[in-house]
Amino acid sequence: MPIDQPENPRIRTKVARLDRHVDQRFFEILERLRAGEIDVDGFQSRTLGFLEEIGMADFFADDIEAAARADDQHWLMRRHVDHCRYTILFFRVDPSEVHPPHHHHNLISTQIVMRGRIHLREYERVARDETGQLSLRLVNDAILGPGEAFQASEWKRNVHWFCALDEPAVLFNINARGYERTTFDATDDGPFGRRYLDPTHFDENDLIVCEEFDEAEAERRFQGRRLSEFPAPPPGKTPDAQLVISL
Repeated sequence: MPIDQPENPRIRTKVARLDRHVDQRFFEILERLRAGEIDVDGFQSRTLGFLEEIGMADFFADDIEAAARADDQHWLMRRHVDHCRYTILFFRVDPSEVHPPHHHHNLISTQIVMRGRIHLREYERVARDETGQLSLRLVNDAILGPGEAFQASEWKRNVHWFCALDEPAVLFNINARGYERTTFDATDDGPFGRRYLDPTHFDENDLIVCEEFDEAEAERRFQGRRLSEFPAPPPGKTPDAQLVISL
């Protein structure tokens, strides 16, 4: 069902460095999602289609260069629309730098490799047991290069883990928070940020059961170590075709 919303939502723009035309197109797509006029799959497919349409590599050439030199994320947009919010940015991942395994609450994301290569593992959440532990299944274990994308939402490939390989990688990222109508943890009203976990232990049926912990523990366990150093079960289903756009 559509989210209940006032006729004139409160809009707070924190960062605005996008071209006006691109800003307006993304705002329109996101408002259609917020109003329930399109679903998550429709939003994600429209996002990729629009980014391909504008020719990302040329359109964002200066931003990609800036991200490649920056020590932090290169922000293009941060905006709140009532209780929803979204961000658009580029970021660099240095050789063997790791984004430890994590999942999200009420977040929809699209990430596209612009330069370099990353090793990515993606998982589906299966259940949370009475003790609070999560069970997962691995659904993708791949090396991604320029033009290849990965997307996550509340109900699809919510858990991921990636590192850069032999050279710095630059990724594009758009995150939309608070737009989902139902959530995996239905009573969770906590923050939208990352929740870290350890998906390296699995049973004879390739089911992963894992605990959750804070960022400091995730950094201690995974930072500086490539994904290939850790065991993984085979992907639990026939992999979907890798998302690729023309840059």
